[in-house]
Formats: sequence, C-alpha cells, structure tokens
Amino acid sequence: MKTLHWLLIWAPGTIFLIYIAGIDLFPVEQFLLLLFCSGLMIFVYSLERMKTDDSAQLSVPRLFFMVIAGFVSVHYFIWRIQFSIPWSEDPFSLFCSLALLFGELMGVTLSFMGMFINIHPLRREYTPISLDRDDLPDIDILIPTFDESATLLRSTMLAAGNIDYPRDKLHVYLLDDGGTDAKCQQQGVAGDLARRRKETLTALCIEADCCYLTREDNHDAKAGNINAALRAVSSDFLVVFDADHVPAVDFLEKTVGSIIDDEQVAIVQTPHFMLNRDPIEKNLQVEKHMPGEGEMFYTLNLRGMDNWDSGFFCGSGALIRRSALDEIGGVLSKTIVEDAETSLELISRGYKTKYLHRPLLVGLSAESISSFIVQRTRWATGMMQLLRYRNPLFVKGIGFGQRVGYFNTMFYWLFGLAHMIFILSPAMALLFGAILFAAPPVEIFLYVVPYLLSIHLSMHLYYGKVRWWLMSEVYETIQSFSLLLGPFVALISPSGKKFAVTPKEESSEHDSISSMSRNFYVLLFILILATIIGGYHLLHDEQGVEYFLVSLLWNSYNILFVLAALGALVETKQRRHRPRVAVDTVAQVIVREKMVPCNIEDMTEDGALLRLPSWLGPLEIEEGKLLFSDQNKAIEGCVTHVLGKLDRIPFRVTRLHPVDTDNEHYLQVGVQFQCEDIHQQRTLIAFVYGDSERWRKALKARNKPSTLRQGAALLGRSAWRGVLHLKKAFGLLRRREAVFQSEGKKL
Repeated sequence: MKTLHWLLIWAPGTIFLIYIAGIDLFPVEQFLLLLFCSGLMIFVYSLERMKTDDSAQLSVPRLFFMVIAGFVSVHYFIWRIQFSIPWSEDPFSLFCSLALLFGELMGVTLSFMGMFINIHPLRREYTPISLDRDDLPDIDILIPTFDESATLLRSTMLAAGNIDYPRDKLHVYLLDDGGTDAKCQQQGVAGDLARRRKETLTALCIEADCCYLTREDNHDAKAGNINAALRAVSSDFLVVFDADHVPAVDFLEKTVGSIIDDEQVAIVQTPHFMLNRDPIEKNLQVEKHMPGEGEMFYTLNLRGMDNWDSGFFCGSGALIRRSALDEIGGVLSKTIVEDAETSLELISRGYKTKYLHRPLLVGLSAESISSFIVQRTRWATGMMQLLRYRNPLFVKGIGFGQRVGYFNTMFYWLFGLAHMIFILSPAMALLFGAILFAAPPVEIFLYVVPYLLSIHLSMHLYYGKVRWWLMSEVYETIQSFSLLLGPFVALISPSGKKFAVTPKEESSEHDSISSMSRNFYVLLFILILATIIGGYHLLHDEQGVEYFLVSLLWNSYNILFVLAALGALVETKQRRHRPRVAVDTVAQVIVREKMVPCNIEDMTEDGALLRLPSWLGPLEIEEGKLLFSDQNKAIEGCVTHVLGKLDRIPFRVTRLHPVDTDNEHYLQVGVQFQCEDIHQQRTLIAFVYGDSERWRKALKARNKPSTLRQGAALLGRSAWRGVLHLKKAFGLLRRREAVFQSEGKKL
C-alpha cells in the first residue's frame, strides 16, 4: 500500500513541484514568492507548535510544511547551480563555491530524510501480559562485559535478577570477555589481572545467582561474545543489557507481550535512558536547561523509523527472538555496529521490529569528552562499514521507508566534512577573496533567506522538544574534527576497523582542559584573523562592501560555535563513579532506638542524602537504619512485589550539615549503607533503579519545547564559557613559562 501511494501520489507530486521550482523569476516575482512561502511556513509552523498533545493521527501541518520546505529548497538549489556558481572566475573561487554547494546538498539531504522519517513518529504502547500465564517462554538475559568493574557489574546483575518474571524461566548470564582463556594464559601482569578478574566475577556470579560464561578469545568483540554464549544457552528469547544498563523490575512485563504472540516480530527495542548527562552538557552546565543529547534519537528518530517498520536493535535493552537470530547465523559481525547490521538482515528477511518508547532501563552516558568521541567515532566507522557492505538503497526485501530510515542513519555520520565546510567558507572569502556566490547581493538575499528559514523552522518544528535550536550545531562543531575524514576512510576501506569500548566509571578530582582543544585554538585563530582582515576590507574597499559584510556576519556566527565548543572542552571535575538518583520520597530512620521521619533527597545503592528534623542535632548521629515508608506506595509497591518485605538498611553517617534559613530548619545528612547480605543489596538496587515510572516521568520532564530565544541564550552562555576557557588556558601557559624561567635561572 505504501509503495502504491508513492507511485500514484508522491512521485507525480514531486516531479510537478520540481518543474514549478525550476521556473526562472524576475527579482520582484522572487520577492513575492519569498513573502508567500515564508509567511506560509511561519503560519503552518505556528499551527503545529500550538498542539499540546502527541496525537496518534498523522499531522497534516507537518506534511504540508515538508512540501513547502521541499519546494523552497529545490527552487534554491536550481538557482544556486544555474546562477550563483562562479564558473568563469579563478579556480580557487570555483573550488570553494563548489565545496560549499556540496556541503549544502549534504545538509539538505539529511534535513529532508529526517523530515520524511519523522513525518509521523509512532507512539507504540506496550501490550499488557499476565505473568501468571502457563505458556510464558524461558528468557536468557545476557550481560556482555569487557573491562567493567565488579562493582558496576554487580548492580546490573542484581537488577537483572530482580526483574519480575517466573524464577524458573529467567536465566541471567555474565559474558566475560576480560577473562578469556587466551588472556588468562598470558604471562606477566596482563595474565595475572585476567585470572584475578575471572575469579572475582565467578564469585560474584555465585553470589548474585547468575551464570558465568567466557570463551577462548576476543574474536569479533561484542558480537562474538554474544554468539559464543548462544551456544551455551537455549531459551526461546534473549535480552541483552550492556554492563552499565540497569533494568527496571517490569522490563519483561512491558516487553514480552509485544513479541510472544507474533512470530514475525524479531526485536522489541526500548530506549536507553541515561542517568547522567553527556560531558558536553555537563561541561557547559546546561543539563538542567535542555533535553539530553541522545533523546533526539531515542525519543524521536526511532519512533519515526518504527512508523516505517525500520526500527533496529540498539545493542542493549532489547528482547530478541532466538529462532530469528539462529536463522541468520547469530549476531552478525562483519562491521563494528553489529546491532544495526543484524537488524537490517532480519528485516530484509521479512521480520518485524517494534520500538517501545518507554524507558525500562537506566544507563551511563560517556563521562568525558574523550570517551564521547571514542563512542561517536565507533558508531560513525561502523555505519560507514555497513553502508559499504550493505547499502540499504540496494538491499533486497525492504520497503522504501525502511531504505530511507537506514540510509539516513548511516549517511548522517558524514556531517563532519559538511560542517567544517560551513565553518571555513566565509573565512576563505575574507582571507583570500574567494567568491562563494557569483550573483548580485539582492538576488542572494531573495533566495538564501527563504531557504535558511525553511531549514531552521523545519529543524525546530520536528526536533524542538528533543534538541534545542542551535545546540545541535554545538555538538556537530565539537565532533567535526574527529569525524572530518575518518568516516570517508572507513567508507573507502571498511575492513580492519576494531571495536573500541567506551570507557566507564571515569572520575577526576580537578577541572582540566581536553587535549582536543588545540584543534579549536587553531580554528579560532583562523576565524579571528579572517574577521580582522575582513573588517579592514570593509572599511577601506568601496567595492564589494555587501559581500564582505555578509561574510563577516557569517564568520562571527561561526566564532560563537567555536567558542561554545571550547567551553565544552573544559572537563569539570567528577568525583563520583555513579551519579545520585533524585528520589525525593518519604522514609523513616531508626536512630538510637527512635523512629524518626525523613525525606530521601537522592541516593545510589551505596549511600543517600537524607533530610532529618533539626531537633536530632544533640543526639550526635553516627549510625542508624533506613526504612522505606509505607507512604511511598508507587515505588515500594513495584519493589515489594518482586522482593517481598523490604529490609531495614543499616547505615553510617558520613557528613551532617544543619540547614537553618527563614523558611526551613533541618539536618542534611549524608549516609553510607552497610549492607549485611545480598538481599539488602537487591533491595537497594530495586528501590533506586527498579521503578520505570520514575524514568518515564524524568524523560517526559526533559522533553519540553523550547523557544528560539532559549536556544540563542544557551549558545551565548556556552560561548562565554569558551572565553573563560581561553582565560584559563592563557593562565596555565603563563604559569608554565614562569616555571621554565625559574628552572632556567637555577641551571
């Protein structure tokens, strides 16, 4: 049916719009078209933004906006190629203009693929299922690990064992790639570490009632690890959790119903909800002001792809049908994005995927800029391998929407080159006089303004709740150097690329400047030099004032993003290995045999921050026990349903701070839990991480619409932090010079 719609409606309509867009217009006619199209886009944009609900119906305004924006873009590029390329100018100008055109074409292609995919994001509800059914299938939970600590793994393993499901049908396996036979047989320190790790994790598995699995070597990285485990497990379905992804107790209750009765469903994927914010948000200190970076993908793109039956396995947090995996020979491993590769093969064989947009696990984002770049580089490299080996445009057995969805996911990672072109183009015009547009300034204005308006409004309309205006460009600027040529190299030579594990549990005692900053120092110097030279020409050259002015404004705009990138490259200190969870719930403590009411402000499985009455001060609290109050029905109910009666958790006080203001008087008490057995540890993990409703509410609170003013304010704030970065870097340089001079005098 979708193919028929494409042939009968979309294809003829597209051809007709391209024909109309290609008609050459006089300036007055183009001005009237500018007013008409711009006014129409603003009107439709306003209509869609007024909606308060996430309707299940296809949004006609979104579809209409896409048509108008498509017409404006096609009209712009036809003019761009015919009348603005300096074909008769010097070779350098021609090269710069064509490079800019190439970057623009890449950008508009990504924009319209994104609009097409997200024309109707599907909000799929979970299918309720009774866990008392006799025909519930056995399920294997696989937790691959490479170098993660036993402390981190303990949380994930205990949480997996806490999942509400018949005990005799739930089997948890730890797949250890850090204690393989090959590693344990090594001599020296490396072998000792591997053998010690294997002993530690084997004991941990016995304690957590899990099964420890390892293999001969690390062949094929994560995919090989899972495939080796498939030979040792036999359940009808399996779940994969990354080592730092802690599932809620209702993970299977919410997912099994979507797959059990339909044999064509191979994968039910859930979002990766991150407990901490990514390092860019953390370093810019904007985590409280905007949605998380990953939510553009998990909250919108995957829902849009689900509408086109093109969802895919994201490596963790998915329920997978074992027979479907067996049919394709297990998790595919030709690329380092084994999850996307496997999903593409499954849908090409007629299997379906479902994306359940309900956070049922909580994980950890990359915790430093270097880890962030390692992770993104792996994704970019793997997607280019997949594009080379299994280009979705030519894969047999998939539909048009599936082709676009997968191709967009791969093609996106080439943005680094396009973004760098946009940054350097005005600098080349100011420094070397390159002609980017061989057309009169008025004509450039009449064509460029509606085109830029269509791009910015479409991004804000489609992605406004999950990515605030201008902040996407900050992320792209930071990644641009790392993704400048690497993806193209992987596309040309895809073999031999290794799986790079994202570092976990990073911490630092002091602020520091990332080593990536050097690239941006050079880039900022080039842009500032271009501004100085351009300003000189603007003041002294009577001809071409309009061209210099436009290039100067564009170049200044780029300087803001480079400064914002530098602001994010000051790594702020992070002392905790795992961030605290905001709980804000009522509880009780037993202190010196007294039952005292309290509030839990935040906590982890290791400790908590409590708010106690101020009259406890004279008691000199040193230790006590925490009781989860009966008043907290929602969270406690889901935990006690799985674990039974909650224990009293012993603790010792680590700090005590009286808070005395005009409105409040209380004690803020930091405590460290002293668990006496494994059941108390399970209780804490279930209480902190087990309630998916907490994550659902947190995600909903993050996805709030923004205004253009808010996006501009965040950019300005981030750029100011870049200025502070430069001040800090200059201070460090001066101190180093002083040290060298003093050492020289001593010598």
